Amino acid sequence: MSRKSSILSIASVLALALACAPAMAATVFSDNFESGLGQWTGQGSGATSGQIVLDPLNPSNQVLNFTAVVIGGDIFSSQPFNVGTAQTTYLSFDFLGLAVTGGAPQDSGGFAGYSQGTPDNHHWLAGTELVYVDAGNTQLIDDGTWHHYVIPFTSAFPTIRVMIEDFAYAGPIAGDAYFDNINVVGVPLPSGAWGGLSLLGGLVAFARRSRA
Repeated sequence: MSRKSSILSIASVLALALACAPAMAATVFSDNFESGLGQWTGQGSGATSGQIVLDPLNPSNQVLNFTAVVIGGDIFSSQPFNVGTAQTTYLSFDFLGLAVTGGAPQDSGGFAGYSQGTPDNHHWLAGTELVYVDAGNTQLIDDGTWHHYVIPFTSAFPTIRVMIEDFAYAGPIAGDAYFDNINVVGVPLPSGAWGGLSLLGGLVAFARRSRA
């Protein structure tokens, strides 16, 4: 077999392995807020200011917002779930910031992340102010329209809960941050895939040098 054919064969095998990775994805938590807040609890497993309201841009849809601004998380998934600490996990959600004063967007204070408890050690993965979220993560947009976010992360804890709030230090007005379609998906990389990708990269580089 020629060197070119060998490289193509290895590339095909690796492509097939990586193509199978999405099929291994596991949704560990999901809520579209169409059935109340039965999957959620408040700080210390107590009350929360989270509430189900009609989507201000689509009255046929139900979404989450808050009646108070807080710190340390307002609403938490009531049951912890296992994501491990050695795989990529994805938090996805829709966010609408309606904090507008004098026609200009203001800070709605919407934040989303994960925690060990209610609350406990925690990490903010997205928020309207980057100074309060983990380095390199996502700033939420306040412009009066819905935005969809998909945030990859590697959990610092094997078992986590989703946490969301209308942050008191960011936006003083409650009820102007809306969330919908919360999903947490774990996608473990197939065993040996990183090594295979490194091998493929080396073979491609070798082939390029050979043609030079």
